[in-house]
Amino acid sequence: LKAKIPDGFCSPEWDGIVCWPEGAPGKRVSTSCPEYIYDFNHKGLAYRRCDNNGTWELASINKTWANYNECTKFLYHYNYSHEKEVFHRLYLIYTVGYSISLGSLMVAVVILGYFRRLHCTRNYI
Repeated sequence: LKAKIPDGFCSPEWDGIVCWPEGAPGKRVSTSCPEYIYDFNHKGLAYRRCDNNGTWELASINKTWANYNECTKFLYHYNYSHEKEVFHRLYLIYTVGYSISLGSLMVAVVILGYFRRLHCTRNYI
């Protein structure tokens, strides 16, 4: 069964992120941040405004607008010093790895150069 929405109210709607309930004209509607989006703050609220004429407020790009600031609030406190530390460790790991690889290659070339009898002529094309 479909419930009748009072005249002048904004109709319930899915905006691609949240299913919004009906909204009273001229009022701000809130709903909890969705649990199914991993990076969202699930304790926050998302907001949307119902215009006096019973339509959802539009942004300048002519799309319905919603405020998800509380849902993404923790993303603004990003720790750049931690990122710098991670990249420094990554740089150290790949530098050590390439150094070990180059050292092993040089040892193999020296061994093959010193022991001529290890050469196999069957491998030549």
